[in-house]
Amino acid sequence: MTKFTHFNLGREAPDQQRPLWERGVGVDVLGRHDDRITYRLLVLPMLFLIEPAVAARVGAYAENGGTVLATWLTGIVDENNLCHPGWPGGGPRELFGIWAEEIDVLHESDRQEIHFKPDTSLNLTGRHRVRAYADLQHLEGATAIAEYGSDFYAGRPALTCHRVGRGEAWYLAAELDHVGLHAVVGALAKRTGIRQLLPTPHPGLTVQSRTDGKTEWLFVLNFSGQTHSVDPGPVTDQETDATIHEPVLVTGWGSKVVFRKARNALS
Repeated sequence: MTKFTHFNLGREAPDQQRPLWERGVGVDVLGRHDDRITYRLLVLPMLFLIEPAVAARVGAYAENGGTVLATWLTGIVDENNLCHPGWPGGGPRELFGIWAEEIDVLHESDRQEIHFKPDTSLNLTGRHRVRAYADLQHLEGATAIAEYGSDFYAGRPALTCHRVGRGEAWYLAAELDHVGLHAVVGALAKRTGIRQLLPTPHPGLTVQSRTDGKTEWLFVLNFSGQTHSVDPGPVTDQETDATIHEPVLVTGWGSKVVFRKARNALS
């Protein structure tokens, strides 16, 4: 019997934020009562409990042109912790156009992978390892973008896309390794027009942005032991008030705060 030790939302949510964080993309965390979803991409990491009102808002968001990505273990129970009849239940089944027959939990010794189908909308290739969870899905209107690669899973949908109104509802059925998850979330960010704040080719170097509408502050954070540089263009050093025209150098484990006029600010 598999030891059920994999469920860890405290790990999975940051894992799915990380591909965006590494690109310098700001991420907000929404509450169940937030009724205005105005983002290009909405990620639902393991939304185990889902209420009808929440499902309706997510559905309306997709209908109106938004892109939503849900993962394994979404829509299992309602607000009373009662299982929905059919997963993902409570509305998402129709939204994502799939039905999960079973949720399998892989033993540490099991090996499973997914591979992307050719000529799909994400333009991804290659194979990626499944870490623990694997939904066994049936298509109910969605299109398979990736499939499982071996064992009795072979050929089953692992990543799907369902056109809904003017938007898209994506469902990732398998818990992927970091490289695979990075590829999927990164491709969806690119597909929805979310641009990287600044090119950061060095692992461990990230740039985060905060603005008041007039000024944009860039926080260059170096989580590696090596000195790296990033080129934000002309900026002002927050500490010295000096104008910088060349790439900004950040020492190992260091940080630098610079600012510039907000890109959408009026003159």
